[in-house]
Amino acid sequence: MNKKSYKRKVFVFGSHNDPQAWNIADKIKKDFPAVDFVKTEDPFVIREEKDVVLMDVVNGLDKPQLLSENDIKSRRLSTLHDMDLGFVISLLKTMKEIRNIKIIGIPFDAKADEVKKLCLKLFDNSL
Repeated sequence: MNKKSYKRKVFVFGSHNDPQAWNIADKIKKDFPAVDFVKTEDPFVIREEKDVVLMDVVNGLDKPQLLSENDIKSRRLSTLHDMDLGFVISLLKTMKEIRNIKIIGIPFDAKADEVKKLCLKLFDNSL
């Protein structure tokens, strides 16, 4: 595949009630022409992507950071109403639907420039 025509997908999770990650993706996407920021509410959209990069707001962070699958898996599922991205990641990994995952975790009050700096480091190493 021609590397110039390939666009790396970053799945940006949010909702109309929780648009923080979507808003940041909109602000930084012009700086990453080789990246397709896919805004979604559906965690199953990552199915069969194999190498996945996600962006999501994460409670408890003080700055944007790259998180591992284990950081997300450490959350416990208590009811079906709590079925969230961490659960879906665990499920899809168990089913071998996805292979590698990188999570761009952003705090609730993140600034676009802070997220952009982390993305520059991440994409420089992975594109």
